Amino acid sequence: MTLGALNILSRNDKRGFRRALNIFSRNREGFFLHVEGGAIDWAGHRNNSPRLIEEHVDFDNTVEAVIAWIEEHTSWDETLLVITGDHETGYLTGPGSGPDARPMWQPIENRGKGVLPGMEWHSGGHTNQLIPLFAKGAGAERLRDRVIDIDPERGPSIHHIDIGKVFFSLLED
Repeated sequence: MTLGALNILSRNDKRGFRRALNIFSRNREGFFLHVEGGAIDWAGHRNNSPRLIEEHVDFDNTVEAVIAWIEEHTSWDETLLVITGDHETGYLTGPGSGPDARPMWQPIENRGKGVLPGMEWHSGGHTNQLIPLFAKGAGAERLRDRVIDIDPERGPSIHHIDIGKVFFSLLED
């Protein structure tokens, strides 16, 4: 579905897909596409490990397809790819985690091909755990410029609202 959306949105034909999008992007060529791996969220709420893994594999395949599309149809000099989530759900850790463990939060265990990893869920809701943000291409440096803190385990972090601010600043250029 993502590749179909990219192919439709990138058309410059009589149906006016570009013309409609140009109104949004201040009369310049281009488009925005938001793709969500929505079942990742509900799998986390339900602490459903097998479904979470399936959804992540599907999402990873989608990201790979988008990268291939960018490299075939455009360039990283004119395209920005941002991958993130809106929140963490489930507080997933490795087995044996908790206040008595040292370190407190154990890593998820690789138990080999075809076997579910060793993991524990600590919540059925949204958590305050940091989520990753990956950005590549035109404008990615603006996200790096928004770094507010460096987490010793997860690296640089930014305020989530700054992602939208960066998108709007790119439109103003």
